[in-house]
Amino acid sequence: MTDNNKLNRPFASAIKVKHESRPRVVAQGYGELAKQIEQAAKRNEIPVLKDFALSQQLSALGKGDEFPESLCFAIAVLFEYVLQFESQYGELDCEYQLLSQ
Repeated sequence: MTDNNKLNRPFASAIKVKHESRPRVVAQGYGELAKQIEQAAKRNEIPVLKDFALSQQLSALGKGDEFPESLCFAIAVLFEYVLQFESQYGELDCEYQLLSQ
């Protein structure tokens, strides 16, 4: 698939966040698989963050990969979202899904 085709298709990454380690990719996919990841998140009340630029950076990672140091800004954005969510609902240890639009 060419890069242009990928950019025109929905993409989703499910991220496992634990306070004692770096975030890790637990699922990702384009098109129909991205829609299924989003639906699974909604069914399980997992918070969804829609961020095109961050999603594009995450698409370069593989399933099971930890965030590299080069994605420090992405990690900061993710943790800002997590902290905002936790301030409303308490500490969480769950998966967070990141989606492009």
